[in-house]
Amino acid sequence: MFGRLSAVLVALCLALPATAQSVTAVLEPAKIAEIRPTVAGRLSEIAVAEGDQVTAGTMLAQMDNAVQMARVSLAEQAAAAQGQLQRAAAATGEAEAFATRVDQARARGAAQNWEVTAARQALKLAQAEQVIAQEAQRRAEGQLALEQATLSEFELRAPFDGTVLQIFREPGEIIDTQQSVITLGHLRTLEATGFFPVDQFNDLEAGRTFRATIDSGRGQSEAIVTVTAVDPRIDPASRTVRVTIELPNGDLSFAAGATIVIDPA
Repeated sequence: MFGRLSAVLVALCLALPATAQSVTAVLEPAKIAEIRPTVAGRLSEIAVAEGDQVTAGTMLAQMDNAVQMARVSLAEQAAAAQGQLQRAAAATGEAEAFATRVDQARARGAAQNWEVTAARQALKLAQAEQVIAQEAQRRAEGQLALEQATLSEFELRAPFDGTVLQIFREPGEIIDTQQSVITLGHLRTLEATGFFPVDQFNDLEAGRTFRATIDSGRGQSEAIVTVTAVDPRIDPASRTVRVTIELPNGDLSFAAGATIVIDPA
């Protein structure tokens, strides 16, 4: 009797439509970055404050670059030096004129073959010295470009538009490349990761929208969120699917860290 009753109850449960379960998650910045220096040394400047809105490329902080500035100055002087080039060009011009005069003299019978050969060899040597001077000039210009590029490594710049969330260091501190100086977050788009029941897997796809309630601790508000990614794997323990959703936040009305409740219905 008990077995038949259990079977009837199971059959009734299977026949009833599944009740959609709400999904709770936490909103986070769509992008977040720990800004670290690429060179170790003394932090000379923090150019922003917590809460500042910055655009991509904005300088956030500066490492002490006095030594590198001196290297750039030396490289600029080397790249600007023209003495070696001018001397090589003058020597080539003189050798060309001398070789021409010797050729003309040989045509009149006033110069020997060995004199022609010697003049032409002197010209080739002068031309080679000019090539060497030109190569040295190009190396100097390349060294200048390298030193200037290295100088930019002393600046910590924003990799994207965002908000300065936290500043960890102060000017004057000695820091290495593993230490975070600033946390930057893109708050104009928030995202959250929710775990949806597996029975909704077939209905989940990128671009689908859901109604959601956001609770920031100061009241609740309604919003529409969009699915951006669906993990094709099902978690066997919880029988859920991991889904990433996105919430536009252009006016910064929603706070990162707020709880979001998604209604899958």
